[in-house]
Amino acid sequence: MAKKKNKIDTALKRAEKLFKTGNFLLAEKNFEKVQKKLNSNTIAEKLEICRKETRIIKGKDLIKQGHKAVEKDNLPEAILCFQSAEKLLNDPLLSGKVNDLQYKLTEYKIDAEAQEAEASCDYTKASDLYARAWGKNSSQDLLLKSAVCLVKAGNYLQAAELFDKSDLPDDNALYFCGFALAKTGNHYEALKRWEKLDTPDKLFIEQKRLILSLACSEFYSNFKKDPDINAVHHKANDLLALANTLDYTELIVMLEEICTYCKLVLIETLWEQEEFADIADFLLQMVHFNDPAILALNAKTYFHLSRELSNFIEPMMAYWLTAIYSNEISAGFSDNPDKREKIQQRLIHFSEERINRHQNSQSARYATHYLTIEKKLLNDLSTVLQKHDQGFNQTCTPRYAALFGFSNTILELIKLSKNDFKDSEHYLETGGYYSRAGEGLYALKTGNVKKAQALVETIESNSPKDEFTDYVVRLIQFEFGQAALENNEKGYLQYFALTPKLFESAPTIEKRFSDKILQYGDKQLLSHEKLLIFLNKERPSDPISEACSFAMTQSAIIKYNQKKMNDKQLKTVIEKAIRIYPDNDFALHTLERTAIDLETEIILKAMDKHKLMKAARLARQSAYPEVCDRYFEFGEQMLEQISASDLDLIDQKIYLSDLLKAGMSVDPYHPVIDSINEKLQFLGD
Repeated sequence: MAKKKNKIDTALKRAEKLFKTGNFLLAEKNFEKVQKKLNSNTIAEKLEICRKETRIIKGKDLIKQGHKAVEKDNLPEAILCFQSAEKLLNDPLLSGKVNDLQYKLTEYKIDAEAQEAEASCDYTKASDLYARAWGKNSSQDLLLKSAVCLVKAGNYLQAAELFDKSDLPDDNALYFCGFALAKTGNHYEALKRWEKLDTPDKLFIEQKRLILSLACSEFYSNFKKDPDINAVHHKANDLLALANTLDYTELIVMLEEICTYCKLVLIETLWEQEEFADIADFLLQMVHFNDPAILALNAKTYFHLSRELSNFIEPMMAYWLTAIYSNEISAGFSDNPDKREKIQQRLIHFSEERINRHQNSQSARYATHYLTIEKKLLNDLSTVLQKHDQGFNQTCTPRYAALFGFSNTILELIKLSKNDFKDSEHYLETGGYYSRAGEGLYALKTGNVKKAQALVETIESNSPKDEFTDYVVRLIQFEFGQAALENNEKGYLQYFALTPKLFESAPTIEKRFSDKILQYGDKQLLSHEKLLIFLNKERPSDPISEACSFAMTQSAIIKYNQKKMNDKQLKTVIEKAIRIYPDNDFALHTLERTAIDLETEIILKAMDKHKLMKAARLARQSAYPEVCDRYFEFGEQMLEQISASDLDLIDQKIYLSDLLKAGMSVDPYHPVIDSINEKLQFLGD
């Protein structure tokens, strides 16, 4: 008995130890052996705990086995594992997992059947099988496979319906969807799907061109029947974009006409509603239509918009004058040329009033300058067009010409009419506004020389040259250089590198510049002297030589008066100035006065050193009578100094005799000679 009891105690202790360490599986077996002998409530409770924990452990182990089976794509085994785990754990999530796997297993089976049907070209059966599988788990992939099989089976309508339920996640889905739509006659919708396909495949591009052609044919036949003009316009724009992408010229022309028609219909309604901003949006889409009616519409629309908003003044001016001077539009003003001109002037006055309404805005200030420039331009151009009938009679502003590609045509017309301009500057400036540098010329003439310089710097140096662009570039650099000079910038001379060519092409600019120099004061002449010397070296024309000579002369005198130059230096500069421009009377006079002063100074120094015969020789050899006069003035002063001195009679006589002898060699009949003789007689022989 004792041995059996010891065995039971040992088994119980082992069970308790296993229970405490969490080894419930072994603890359960040991507790079961002990419970058969002891039948204890305590052991029964622990035994129940062990069984519960054992179920959890077994359930978790089954779940792990199930996941491994899923990874190995062994769905039947995985389902069995998860079902067993569910029984042990009573977890509803496992029930869902089992259902998912069963659906997936069914899908696999159906998919395999569908693939087999598809491989044997039984597309209808394959589609049905894919649809059944999709009905079970709503997989987008199965839905798309079913739709594609329907397309291959030729059931396009049903395929399109299935594609409509899908998000079309890839290129393959997009292509077959578009194909199904095209086959059901929905060509426009098909193209919209294919828009998202970016492929260079030539067969596909040809396919798109064919569908586009069909879509456009259908659209052209029905667009006027559609009461929703906005929808028609939107569709026409979409088709036009596709035609442009496919470079389908014939369709582009047709669609552009339809788009224009739609815009004009919409504009008519908007005009009645006074929705001018919306009209402007449409007109921006028609910017390349050079049509008198569109031109007039642009002018009137922006005129209305600029009433309240200054930012519409600039676009108004882009069209206003061109519309006023348009032959087609102005012909409607009056048959009488005088009346027509009065109406044109009145319309110009309207634009001036509109600009003045916003006089404090920058747009209005620019517009005022532009209006002044362009009125003169169009007057000149109108005169030229009347004299030369070259098959082009569009009198337009430079901005309008650039917008519609008329700039080169107008430039050629200006070249043919060169002799009709008053001078080369007028000719080049007129062409300059229509040249590639025209925007820079506008900036210059409106006072923004920095902007003008920045604009011409953007003109590529290797671009084709023409006399008008060259003129504008040279003029702007010339003006920018003058601004740099006035601001005392270093290296300002670099901006005058092209000035000689500018003066050569437009001598009137050179003349104005040189005339301005002749009116300058001291400070301006000093600052411009270096520039004028440079210009005269590069282009020694009469106007520049005169200005350079004048500036050198005046600058030298200024420096002389400031004690920065002596008589000899002054004389050297003046002589150089005369060589540059021999007709510089002021320089000649200055040189004469300088020579007289210089010779007089030398004579005075000689007399101070009692070198009387040298002084007399210099006076005698001088070409200027004034020098002789000055010599005798000095002699008279010496006579007075000797008479008033403390010298004894003998020394006085010696000095006076020397003075008399020297003076006689200059002019024996001068009154000072008589005075010296009288003094010597008074002192006695």
